[in-house]
Amino acid sequence: MKCPACKSEDLRVLETRDLDDAIRRRRECGACGHRFTTLERSEALPCPRCGTAETRVIGWGGEPRSLRRNRECPHCGHRFSTTERIDALTLLVVKRDGRREPYDRNKVLRGVRIACEKRPVPLEAIERLADTVERDLAQSGRSEVPATQVKNLEAIRHEVDRLLVEEREDAGH
Repeated sequence: MKCPACKSEDLRVLETRDLDDAIRRRRECGACGHRFTTLERSEALPCPRCGTAETRVIGWGGEPRSLRRNRECPHCGHRFSTTERIDALTLLVVKRDGRREPYDRNKVLRGVRIACEKRPVPLEAIERLADTVERDLAQSGRSEVPATQVKNLEAIRHEVDRLLVEEREDAGH
């Protein structure tokens, strides 16, 4: 999705309203500040416990690049959360052998989780780190990047160490 005024993909959701058969979102462009409304068909999201086809949103909260929805199943009463993200990154990663494949945020998350598995780094910090990697790649303005740039281990280690220092400082206060 792009801003209708400047065609930027740097959008954030300001407000979300669930209607009977659609979702209305108020959005703002990070590049030009233009605000606009989108109307999207709501997807039937089944309950992970009982499989009932329809669940309802009982609350939501946002972060800069995602929206977390708290849902409840009307059949069994199970409550769960979903996260909606803006897929603004259409990027190809060039492997060492020359193959190209689409950028996959989950691979970055998996690699950082493995690197941090014996360290007390919270999941939220790992998500923020993946956001930082994604933002840096998007800001590069390139449509293809070498795989070595995506998994620049030195930068990731530095960021993990910084996160550990933050966690220690937070625990000390």
